[in-house]
Amino acid sequence: MSGAGFLWLEKKTGFGIIRKAAKHNKREIQAEMGAAGSIDPTRSHLNYALVGPATAGEVAHLAKDLMRAAGVVKNRKNGVMGIEVLFSLPHGHPVDDRVYFTACVDWAARYFGGASNILSADVHHDEAQLHCHLLILPLLEGKMNASKMVGNTQKLEAMQDQFHAEVTQLYGLRKPGGRLSVTAKKAAAKAVLQRLRETDDSALQSAGWANIRAGIENEPGPWLLTFGIEIEAPAQKVKLFVDYVISKGKGPARERSERKTIENWPPAKPNPLPLCRELPKPPLSAAPPPPGARQLPQRQPAIDLPEIEAQAEKEEHDLDGETVRVRDDDLNPALYDFSTGSWPPQPAAEPALRR
Repeated sequence: MSGAGFLWLEKKTGFGIIRKAAKHNKREIQAEMGAAGSIDPTRSHLNYALVGPATAGEVAHLAKDLMRAAGVVKNRKNGVMGIEVLFSLPHGHPVDDRVYFTACVDWAARYFGGASNILSADVHHDEAQLHCHLLILPLLEGKMNASKMVGNTQKLEAMQDQFHAEVTQLYGLRKPGGRLSVTAKKAAAKAVLQRLRETDDSALQSAGWANIRAGIENEPGPWLLTFGIEIEAPAQKVKLFVDYVISKGKGPARERSERKTIENWPPAKPNPLPLCRELPKPPLSAAPPPPGARQLPQRQPAIDLPEIEAQAEKEEHDLDGETVRVRDDDLNPALYDFSTGSWPPQPAAEPALRR
């Protein structure tokens, strides 16, 4: 698989920022050329400039002259004074770097308001990855308007798509991938750290290796492009419609769990005294009265008069083969038998004589 053509953009704010950025691009900062820096001085002679003056001071004067010609005399203290665009090529690419970066500069001139806004374009061979620094003056319609020139997130995404369609695709390079997933991010960081160990990079022995490693684990994307490492996206299982049909789902399981919780509520309280037991109570038994004790008469059960009267009113007696009806007025309460719960048979009353 071919490598990716990388495009990175940054706004430069503050007075003197153009000169400072140009000094780095022109390799005029001696502190960066030491052993602790990322620049290899033995390869700096391979660097070259595509557009702009040869020194950082001349680049800064060019920016002031363009602003003065457009009528921009004073700018805000925190205003954007420049836009830096970085183009890079992957390792092992078969593309002529001078031809490719020239095409990148031409595309940037068309996209950012014309070739007159290009301050400088410098190609570096003395770092880990071959790249080109492009300084642009955000001069648009006679005003310093970097916000309109750069735009929002949607415009930046459209810029990446346009750059890929008009430049990188023509040279057989692919578009850089989007945001890495958590799994891909871990795999990318592991691959970058393994590559550093294999190449015996001096960063492993540096005092800032802990911060370098944290930066790799936090954002391994630029390091992938630097070393030309390809990370394959993990295969995702495609769920078909039949999988949804035959799936058990989560509803019944959740309902069973909720029902079980409700049935077992409230939870059983543990015995605070597990070693104590409650002995069964002995049955109550009537103790025999002591000798010589006074015997109380046994209380007769209470008489339910309404029930007795209703029973007496409906009771029929068979006397001498004849069925007679006994009225409650004919019953004597003194004759009621408590043992049987009824009255003794009554003799039949003589019929009344007619007049």
